[in-house]
Amino acid sequence: MNEIILLVYDTNKMSIDSLGNLPYLNNEDIEEFSRFKTDTGKKEKAVSAYFKRKYIGTYSLDKNKKPIADGIYFNISHSNGVVVFAKYIKPVGVDIEHIKRKNEDIRDFVLSDVEKEQVKSDEDFFNIWVSKESLIKCIGTGLKRDVNTIPSIPLNGKKEYEGKTFYSHIIKMNDYVVSLTIEDTLDFKISIIIEDIKIWRIMH
Repeated sequence: MNEIILLVYDTNKMSIDSLGNLPYLNNEDIEEFSRFKTDTGKKEKAVSAYFKRKYIGTYSLDKNKKPIADGIYFNISHSNGVVVFAKYIKPVGVDIEHIKRKNEDIRDFVLSDVEKEQVKSDEDFFNIWVSKESLIKCIGTGLKRDVNTIPSIPLNGKKEYEGKTFYSHIIKMNDYVVSLTIEDTLDFKISIIIEDIKIWRIMH
């Protein structure tokens, strides 16, 4: 069984003043995350760049505009300050969401009739949401249909979509939920690594 590496970092424990001292980042990365208006956005973008620089380096885009580097696919997601980074030997999609009170106005937009019957809590709703998002991100073509037509079930297991086979798994991490989806006919195992970023200290 193949293995997906899932790296996780909680930017909420970072100081906003430390971002410019993150290792591996270049001036272009620093300029890009500096454009964000919120501290949370700056931190998420900076750590996303850190993951790409440290674990991927240079990369290109495949025919579906999915990033790939030396035969390794990767994907990044963030929510409420937590950044997740997944890499795999085949197309992979990852999505994370902070479990909160759902907006009832988007229920019909997101859920199919079958999914509505299964949603009994906010966590149920976000399990379905991340499952759909990770599938869309795995395909890499963006959303071409209404969200409520994108399959989420089973949350853990094999699903067919657009003539292809995918596998998905849901991971609960405190008050966050993560979904990983791969384009493959074989299941996979997940190794979760809580990243420990060593901030460079600039001596004056």
